[in-house]
Amino acid sequence: NEAVNLPIWIRHYGANFGEENLFVADRGSDDGSLETIGSANLLRLPRNEFDEFEKTNFISSFHRSLLNFYDTVIISDCDELLVPDPLKYQSLRHYVETASFDYVNCVGLEILHIITSELPIDVTKSILSQRKFANFRSVSCKNLISRIPITWLPGFHSCDRPPKIDPDLYMIHTKL
Repeated sequence: NEAVNLPIWIRHYGANFGEENLFVADRGSDDGSLETIGSANLLRLPRNEFDEFEKTNFISSFHRSLLNFYDTVIISDCDELLVPDPLKYQSLRHYVETASFDYVNCVGLEILHIITSELPIDVTKSILSQRKFANFRSVSCKNLISRIPITWLPGFHSCDRPPKIDPDLYMIHTKL
């Protein structure tokens, strides 16, 4: 049930890697949000009682499986957008193709809406063209991109690898 964030996520990552290379893991959405995924791959999972350990184990295993077919895999929630420094990289795809890493952590930023100086968000336009303020969040400096298997801990804020923060890679968290 991500009618607002999922189309933004599909548009962002689809523009970088092609919708056909995206995988959406869904646990029983019923708000129509899955009608907007285009040619992304849909994984329908049972909607049972939420279990963070079950979710983390599934994603870690799925990530490991995807590495059989892809050189680099990005795992993110649909309110998390990876953006490299635009002064150094043309796009996220350019970052992935040229940066040297086995895995990398991003700099976590929580986008803020300053009501007194910014208009309401238009989800059909670029978020960064509409929001100029963010809070740094150390807990959001997550490992979301990897070329080697990763085992995440519940919450996906840490994993079985020591952090390798790239100051040129940002995770824009749009939750707020």
